[in-house]
Amino acid sequence: FTLVFITAGLVYEAEHRVNPQFQDFFSALYFSLVALSTVGFGDFAPVTAAGRTATCVSIIVGLCIIPYQASLVASAIAEEQRRNDDAEGRIRQDNAEALLTQLERSRAQLAWDAARIAELEDLEREERSRIAALEEEARASADERRQS
Repeated sequence: FTLVFITAGLVYEAEHRVNPQFQDFFSALYFSLVALSTVGFGDFAPVTAAGRTATCVSIIVGLCIIPYQASLVASAIAEEQRRNDDAEGRIRQDNAEALLTQLERSRAQLAWDAARIAELEDLEREERSRIAALEEEARASADERRQS
């Protein structure tokens, strides 16, 4: 926008006394915007050498500055995207590490549970054997009482 306003001021100063098309600053601003955007309607045109020179210089400067500024914007967008991608990568890595830690805890818990189940199964077998022995002893004792 700075280039548009500078061009408008230069063209207005060069043209407003001799060119009836540039009687106010807004007309010069309109011309600058149309000229620098390369639309070029042709409804306004500078007639003085100073006006034409200011227009030519501003167009050449615009052709240099606008792509440069566009490249800065593109670089800034690319850098922001890279930062976002890096942040997402760190988040994914942190999430993966947290998941791995949770899986290791789960695996340890499962191993402990399996050992406890095996221990309880051994206790159950021992208890069943003891109950079977007691039942056998009780039957033998009942058989002896019947026979006596």
